[in-house]
Amino acid sequence: MHLKHLLPVFCLFAAPGYADQIVLENGDQLSGTIVRMEADKLTLKPLWGEPNKEITVSWPAVSYIELTTPAHVVLRSGAFDGTIKSDRSGGMQIASGAMQTGMLRHDDIVAINPVKPVDPAAFKYTGRLDAGLGFARGNTETNNYYFSGKLKAENTLHRTVIKGEVRHETGANSVVTTDRSRLSTKYDRFLSTRRYLYAQGIVEQDKLASIDLRTTAGVGSGYQVYREENLNLGLESGLSHIRTQYHNAPTENKGALRLGVDYSQYFWSRGLKVENASEIFIP
Repeated sequence: MHLKHLLPVFCLFAAPGYADQIVLENGDQLSGTIVRMEADKLTLKPLWGEPNKEITVSWPAVSYIELTTPAHVVLRSGAFDGTIKSDRSGGMQIASGAMQTGMLRHDDIVAINPVKPVDPAAFKYTGRLDAGLGFARGNTETNNYYFSGKLKAENTLHRTVIKGEVRHETGANSVVTTDRSRLSTKYDRFLSTRRYLYAQGIVEQDKLASIDLRTTAGVGSGYQVYREENLNLGLESGLSHIRTQYHNAPTENKGALRLGVDYSQYFWSRGLKVENASEIFIP
């Protein structure tokens, strides 16, 4: 057999060694060219299939990568142009480029070849403001109004959320049935893509419950299950101290275990947003 007949076969087996490699958490491996990774979505042009075919993989589902095609990589600590090699056991390291570091972790990588410039230190601001006014006449008479708002500032390492709410309602003969207000702030410090520590403060009043002022201060940890453009889910637990000043009773101080969940998701091309943030305090 002539060498020219063996060459195509040799190339067939040698090519994957020069391709980018993706190893998933479940052990599956993908080979091809990594096009980009941004917003927790990794796009790969595989070795097989149609020439222009691209597949998308969730970045949190990736264990590690081997980047043999030079690319622009954004890290939490900066950015570089080069490649990434792996030790085949989950560890990664910059293989070329002007920037030299030690071992890389999965959570250190913020983006690869992003379409839009990515600055890990830049804050993103989002918020909402809701207001309502209602009244009913008939067998019952009620008048009510409410205001609520939320402001969030976050980057890859820091997140601050401020929330406020006011509710007031009167019934027959202008008897007040609801009169309460609440203001809360929470700061999160991310240790990795998913794990973070938090500190929280809450002040609230409820005149019908004879609560002149209730203050809550707490710390704890959280796990970010999803942190994407269209889906957010975080679980939290921690310890809190609650101080309640009553209008006609002694001040009360107590400790509590706090459990919280924060969920939001967009549907229909961001035309609808479902949101729920709940917390319970267990004495």
